[in-house]
Amino acid sequence: MNPAIRLSDISVTLGDETTGRTTVLRDISLDLGHDEVLAIVGRSGVGKSTLLRVLAGLVETSAGTVEHHRVHGPHRSAMVFQDALLLPWLNVVDNVAFSLQLTSHPGRLRRRRDRRRHARSVLERLDIGHLAERYASQLSGGQQQRVAIARAVAAEPDVLLLDEPFSALDIATRSSLQQWVLDHRDSLASAIVLVTHDLAEALFVADRIALLHHSDDRDHRDQTASIAFWASDVEDRHHLASSAVRSEIEHAMAVSTP
Repeated sequence: MNPAIRLSDISVTLGDETTGRTTVLRDISLDLGHDEVLAIVGRSGVGKSTLLRVLAGLVETSAGTVEHHRVHGPHRSAMVFQDALLLPWLNVVDNVAFSLQLTSHPGRLRRRRDRRRHARSVLERLDIGHLAERYASQLSGGQQQRVAIARAVAAEPDVLLLDEPFSALDIATRSSLQQWVLDHRDSLASAIVLVTHDLAEALFVADRIALLHHSDDRDHRDQTASIAFWASDVEDRHHLASSAVRSEIEHAMAVSTP
């Protein structure tokens, strides 16, 4: 596999001498391939979001190496959270265009009108161009999350990082957004990482699933996380409820140390 990001034996320790140090991740290795959708699942508090922030470069590791591989130019990642965080005083196209002011881009996007033109093209490519002139208060929860993803995609990231972006939505809207991500997979980013607590969502959206779980390490004071991988049955996404992969992961989650 040609990795977009490679983590080699990384560890993350949070806190300081005053508050106390806690090792959240220890000796985690992970390759994220180009053209891959990777889902990270696991129990609450196991370190899923911390691992995502390591991939984004927002959290420093205390050990190990993080390598970013891109054929041309600097590596760029973008993150989407559970809350869409749209600016309420801007319409959709200006929300997407505004994000381009916060990232480095070629001269073609230095002028406001060029940023707005680029934002509109992204919205059209993702089939939400009809929302361009609306404001956040005029959008449903699902529409707001589509716009939040479009805003991230406008920055042309190599890796799109999704931190439980659908967890606050109702079941029907979540299903619609999951299918939307699959339908527009090639327009989003070279690689996608989805953190989710919903195993069915992970099986439906991802090519590969990483289970982050607590390991009982008697040689260390902290309970730290281990990682295991499964390939999702991408040829049969609509019939995964009774799949062997799901049964294996559910069993692994059940027997991991809480």
